[in-house]
Amino acid sequence: MDHGKNLLAGALYGTFEAIVLTSFLTSIGASAAYYLSKYAGKPLVDQCFSEKLLNLTSPLLSIPISSFFTSMFFGSIPYNLACAQAGNILSELQSTTDIWQPVLLLKMILVSLLSLLPPLIVKEYSKIKILLVTPN
Repeated sequence: MDHGKNLLAGALYGTFEAIVLTSFLTSIGASAAYYLSKYAGKPLVDQCFSEKLLNLTSPLLSIPISSFFTSMFFGSIPYNLACAQAGNILSELQSTTDIWQPVLLLKMILVSLLSLLPPLIVKEYSKIKILLVTPN
């Protein structure tokens, strides 16, 4: 993902509008890869894109575009939120010396910590799921 566009969107449009816009654009880009894979076929995908198959294998696995688009939209929100909020915070700067203001630094630290929550939650959920499934 391109965090530059997310920072800029946050600075220009505010956090909420930037999240919606960047999540939508992320979903559009991923959907383009979906359709490329769907119509290019498995041999071409395997030959040219073997390193990055997540978006490209979805149609080969018969995942409907509506489910794919929706999961990309909502799945990209945590990342887009962190970047858009950072851009929004950075837009408050009047000069480079403003970077060292304690309030601004605290806001940036909080945004950074919040962006770590979704991966940590998924990791903990995976551990719990493994413990529940694994027989004694």
